[in-house]
Formats: sequence, structure tokens, C-alpha cells
Amino acid sequence: MIRRIILSFFLAGLASSALSANITIDPTGLAGQEVSGNFQPRDYNAFSLIGVSSFFRGETTFDLSDGTYSLFTGGGSGISVPFGTFTVSGGQVVSATDSLLVQSSDTVGFDLAQLGRVEFDSAELITNVNGLPVALTVALYGASNILRGRTFVHLPDGDGYNIITRLGASYGSFGIAGGNLVDLTGALSLAGGVIHFDQGLLAPTRVLTRQMSDPAGRLNIMVREIRGAFLDDHILFLPPFEHQVLLSSPPAQYGTISVASDLTVTAAAGITDLGVDQQAGITHRLFEVDQGAAVTINLDLSVMSDPPGLVSGGLTNQLGVAGQTTPIRLSLSDTLFNGNPVSYTVGVTRFNDVSLGAFDLEAGAVTGTTGYLVANGNDITVDVCQLNQIQFDPADGEAWRAGDWGIGAHLTTAASLFVPTGESVDFQVRQTPAHPTINALVSPTTGGLVFSGDDFTGLLTVTVETAFCTPPDDDLDGVVNDLDICPGTSQGDPVDAVGCSIAQRVDLACDQNSAVNHGRHVSCVAQFTQSLVKSGEITRDQRRTLLNSTAHK
Repeated sequence: MIRRIILSFFLAGLASSALSANITIDPTGLAGQEVSGNFQPRDYNAFSLIGVSSFFRGETTFDLSDGTYSLFTGGGSGISVPFGTFTVSGGQVVSATDSLLVQSSDTVGFDLAQLGRVEFDSAELITNVNGLPVALTVALYGASNILRGRTFVHLPDGDGYNIITRLGASYGSFGIAGGNLVDLTGALSLAGGVIHFDQGLLAPTRVLTRQMSDPAGRLNIMVREIRGAFLDDHILFLPPFEHQVLLSSPPAQYGTISVASDLTVTAAAGITDLGVDQQAGITHRLFEVDQGAAVTINLDLSVMSDPPGLVSGGLTNQLGVAGQTTPIRLSLSDTLFNGNPVSYTVGVTRFNDVSLGAFDLEAGAVTGTTGYLVANGNDITVDVCQLNQIQFDPADGEAWRAGDWGIGAHLTTAASLFVPTGESVDFQVRQTPAHPTINALVSPTTGGLVFSGDDFTGLLTVTVETAFCTPPDDDLDGVVNDLDICPGTSQGDPVDAVGCSIAQRVDLACDQNSAVNHGRHVSCVAQFTQSLVKSGEITRDQRRTLLNSTAHK
């Protein structure tokens, strides 16, 4: 799990020099997470270096001219507490002050003994009523905007460090003096060297959301500032703020839950207050998302494979929406914060997302689709005729699995997947243990599979069809219905590019019903068939037959 420390650098009295050097900032050990009692450092820290780079992560190297540089916390959070300075001279790091160390001639590190160790456990902000605990994601103002679980960071002495929600609602603040935590405020307290959250100073709240989809619980609905698991299963301890209940992406809002300074909790927009409830021994305010205020969508991805349900997919970024053998009913918001229509992206999900298209919701209805999606009212499916069919047919006794694209079980019978052209989808086809993994890539130009490594000889037959669906041709004249202006051609009659036989062309050119009299109609047929003889499309004998037939009608 990524742990970030956001730092801000600026130049202090940089000396003018033509020399420059590659200098590395190494934040190893500044942040981590306690797992099973063992501290496991994370080096995926995020930084900002003013004048050189607006954002970088982890151990990073910069081309710096000779001069003295000051290193600060901040990352745009408004807190600028110095870690210290380092000096580059002659293309090398020659000195460092305060909590900074010269690790080598080209690397600046941190002296953790000169910093205060800040540890807290965001799992105290959530109580699971039905299963395993889930830690919430919070921010540490002046250090990081993504911290979760039993987490520690090392920070320099300073005031105004604030543990907040992702949007700025405060749980409380603290300072660091002489490497020790001081001046804790709000719902924060210190015990055993660890910052704890006083649940009695926060508002316990639970939001029911599982009824928003069928099968239940397939939509990932969250309180925007605090990202946990399904809201049904958890009591959140919320600080005073107007908290938004929404999908994670796009940020489509169902409604808001407001916590006042006296911890009174009220709901607005599409949230219904169900009153006081008790779960897991905790008295809390119970709410539910108003399903009637949402838009009901039926999303059918079963057509993406045969047998149906093999492909895992759904709304991109909405964890828990998977491929089903029947359509998934989703209750979606059509409200964005800026008032624009909400656009939902549908994709095939495994480890990588493959987009199938998007649909817009506005004023309670689907207003448009893109890509391979087709809407019939608020029922949305996939037009597999635009996709490529890849058929897998294993040899007798062989089991296989196509990974990274949603095959969820080993199969011994034939199956098909439908793949978009232009998507570089990586397949890993795993045979029984006696055979190696075989990699294949969906061609971005043809949609077919390009194999690498061992082949499938004797194990698996792979057939690829582009333009999988054959367009309908009801009269079987070789011209599809969409292009055929002469439906109902007698079987076996030769036709032109638009599906018309000679007899049908004659009828089109000389409409008997519009002729003044039969003689005028016969005259039109005579002239038109004469032109066909001259162009070589019919013989004189064929013309004579057509004229005789017309004259005796």
C-alpha cells in the first residue's frame, strides 16, 4: 500500500555557477505502516521541488547547480517546516544541517533521530459491524494526503500539523517540539506514543447502500472524504463537516450528510434519515441512499462471452460490479457538482481496464452512448457485432484459463470472448501444471491474438473472427439488408451492388402504377431494356422475354 510524504523544496541563496550535478533525495524510512507488529517502510513518497519539478515520488535525482538548498514540508498544504539545508559545491553534496544527512557525495538523506515520529491508527475511525475491520484513508496536513491504517511518519519540529479528511474536515491538530508530540487538540489524544482518535468527540454514522444494486452491494458508494468499504457494513466516526455520499468516479453525488459542531447529524438531497440505531454496541445515526431519487440502469455484459458471465466488467472504478449471466441493476446518480450530465464509463475489468464505451445520464435518463455500447431506454448492452470473437477450444483433458481479461475459472470446454480492436489486452493462457504459461497480445490493428513463447499445438485451438456478426441478408442475395434497396429478390437471381435483379430494376425504372396507360408502361420497358442490351447487361433474347412478359401483364 502506498504511503506518501509530501515535501516542498525551495532554493535559498543559490550561488551562481556553471557547474551542476545529479543529486539524489533519498526519503527512505520517512514513512511506513505497521503490519503484524513489524514496521515495513514504504518508499513511495511524493515530493515537490520548486524551480526544478512540481511533483516527484520516492527516491529521485535532480540536476542541481552549486549552491545551498533548503528542504521543507508542505507539498502545497500551507505548512512550511524546515528539515534543514544541504550544500552542493563542485558538483558534490559537501554538507547538510539539522535533520538532513550527507549519505554520499551525490545523495541527501534524513537523520530520523532528529525528527519526531508520528504514529496513528485510522482504523479507530471506523467500526465494522459484519466482518474484518477496514482502515480509512485520511490526510496529514503538512505531510501527506493519503495515509491509511496503523501508519507512522517522521516530521521536523513545528506547529499546526492537522489530521484531516481528504477534503479538509479536521479530527484535530498537534505540534512537534524536540522530537516529541505536543499540544494535541480536537479528537486526538496520545497514549503509548501513538495518536488515538476519541470516538466520543466524533459523530457515529452509518449509511445503507447495498440496495442500490442487484445483486446487492455491487456499487462502490462512499463518503467522499473517508474511503472505506461498503457503507452498510461500517459505522464511520465523522468530524464536523458537510460530507458527500457519492460514487468514487465519476464524482456523481447522491446527497450529503452534515455534522454540526455539537455533533448533530442531518441529511440532505438524496439521503434519508432513518433515525437512531445500534450495531456492534454503538449507538449511531442511520441513513440510507434514496434509491427512488436515483436512475435505474440495467447493464448487461453477459453477451461478452459464451458461455455468458465469463468476462468480468462493469462501471470503471466502481469495485464490485462484475460480469453476470443476467443484467445488473444499478441505481446511479445523474448529478455532478458542476451541473453537467454524468458520464459513466463501462469497461472490462481484471487487472487492467479495457473500455467498452460510455453513457450519459441527464434528467433521469440515458442521453447518449459511445464506443460499443447500445442503449434501449435505460437498458444498456454491448454491440458484439463491432467486436472480434476469439474462440478457445481446449484438447480433451486439458484445462486452461485466460488471465487479465476476466476468465474466472479453469475450463475444459470451448468458450468465446469478444475483444475490441485497438485494445492491447494481455492474455495469459495457463494450461494444466504440466504446461507453461503462454502469453498473447490482442493486436491493436486486427483484433487478433499475437502469441509469444510456446504455441498451443496439441493443447488448444484458437480461432479469431473479425467482424464477428454477419449482417442480416433476408433475401440471401449477397447484399446485406442495410444496403439492399430491393428486398425480396427471387433466390438465385443475379443482383447489382444494391441488391436489385434485372426484373426489379425494370420495375423501379418503369413503375406500372404511375404510367398513364399500359402502352406507356410497355414503351418505358422497351427503352430501358434496350439500354441494358447496349451496356451488355442482358442479351437480346433476355430483352425479348422481358418485353413479352410486360405486354401480357
